[in-house]
Parts: sequence; structure tokens; C-alpha cells
Amino acid sequence: NSARRDKELENYLQREALAAAIAQQEQMDEALIEAEVREFRKQALLSRYFDTYLAEQVTEQAIKNYYNSHIDEFTEEKAHLAHILLRTNPKMSDNEKKAQLNKSHEAYSKLQSGADFAEVAEQYSEDTVSAKRGGDLGWVKQGAIDANFTAQAFKLDAGEYSEPMATTFGYHIVKQLEAPKKINEPYENVKGKIRHILRQAAKEAEYERLQALVKVETK
Repeated sequence: NSARRDKELENYLQREALAAAIAQQEQMDEALIEAEVREFRKQALLSRYFDTYLAEQVTEQAIKNYYNSHIDEFTEEKAHLAHILLRTNPKMSDNEKKAQLNKSHEAYSKLQSGADFAEVAEQYSEDTVSAKRGGDLGWVKQGAIDANFTAQAFKLDAGEYSEPMATTFGYHIVKQLEAPKKINEPYENVKGKIRHILRQAAKEAEYERLQALVKVETK
């Protein structure tokens, strides 16, 4: 009987210890939840504040003013180009790549014989979108498409075309339709970028101001 009472007492103490541990854990969980709720409310308050503040600061007029006063940031040198592309890819065999190179030389020979560039582009170019426009790519900035491509294109005179050259896309023949010139990026194309710049700057400045106020009040 004594052994049984000892065992019952041991079981009772274990149950009490377990119950106390559970109660303590629940208190810890409640404290953690309360802390998370407070943090969530704080972040929500900050978010609402900055949404209102930034909407007042970064207006359409502010964006236009930035564009007009920083126009150099949105000005790039571009050339009006056309091309003929014979595509290659890493999965091609050497013979397949050589066949594409031969096609590019065939197209080049036709140009040398006096054929119209637009007609040759429509016949040979595997860039089907521009081929329908006679190879016309529009105004292209330095470094776009492929570094070697634009480096060669910008060296040409207006009306000249290059020999076939290797690029990351395959074999290219490029023609300079109009000489490079400075072109301003349209406002609508960069409005989103400017809005982001202004919002970031305004948010950082206001955040620093609020932090300074808190430091002053807590002194």
C-alpha cells in the first residue's frame, strides 16, 4: 500500500508540474501574441500615415517638375538601326552554326550586289517582327541588344551597313538608317521611375524627421 501511495503521489506531482508548465506556456504565448498585435498595429499606423503623406508630397506636378529639371537623366544617345539576324543557340551543332553564318554571308553578298536592305531583311532575317518592317529596329541606345552589335552600328555612317558579325543572338548585319543623336525619353515612359525616386526620398526624409522628434521628446 505504501508503494502504491508513493506512486500515486509521484503521478500527482507530475500532473501538477505538467499543468503548471502548460499554464506558463499559455501565458508566454499570450504575451507573444499581444506583442505581435502591438507591432502589427504600429506597422499599420505607420503604413497609413506614409500612404497619406506620400500622396500629398509626390503629386503629378512634382513628378513633372523633377522630369523637367533632371532632363539629362532621361536623355540617351540613340541611332536609328535596321538589322538582318540569322539565329544561333548553344544547342546547335557546329555545322548548323556554320550554315547560319553562310546564310548571313549570302545575304551580305546580295546587299553588295545592290539589293535593297529592307527586301533582303524580309527574305533572310529570322527576327520575324522587324523583318516585316524591312529589319527596322527603331531608335536603339548604345549597349542595347548586344554590346558588339551597337558598338559596330554606332561606328557606321548613315546609310552604311556592316559585314556579318557574331553576337549573343547569332549572326547580325546591321544598317544605320539615321545617325546617333540625343533623344529624350518620353515623360510617360519614365513617370513611374520618377514617382519611385521621389517617394523613396520623401519617405526617408520624413522618417528621419519623425525619429528626431521622438529623440527630442524622450530627453
